Amino acid sequence: MGYLADGFNAACPCRMSDVGGLAILPAMFQGSAAARESRSRLANTSSEERAGAMMNVVLSLVMLAAFALVGGAFVLWRRTGEAKQPVLMLILAAIAVINVLIWTLPDAEGNAPVDLVGEEASE
Repeated sequence: MGYLADGFNAACPCRMSDVGGLAILPAMFQGSAAARESRSRLANTSSEERAGAMMNVVLSLVMLAAFALVGGAFVLWRRTGEAKQPVLMLILAAIAVINVLIWTLPDAEGNAPVDLVGEEASE
């Protein structure tokens, strides 16, 4: 019985039978065709595109955190009846949403700050 992957022997000398005989494990360590294509596509993107994509991810996470804060504030208020901490959580959620709006809403000329992030990264 062979080892999981050639370069993986020193770190984990497991045999295929030790992990349930999963034949897919060697392919996982080598990377799938989709993963290789994704890595090559990322290598061919400009820093402007990567900065824009990263900013989109950050803004999305901030919005998810704001929704979680609102839900958590409601649950905390219903369970404990306390008002101070849930109100502070709602204020933090409002600040997060306002920050996202500042980044995404365009000015009078039609330029949003989030669009300018990629341009600054290329300079």
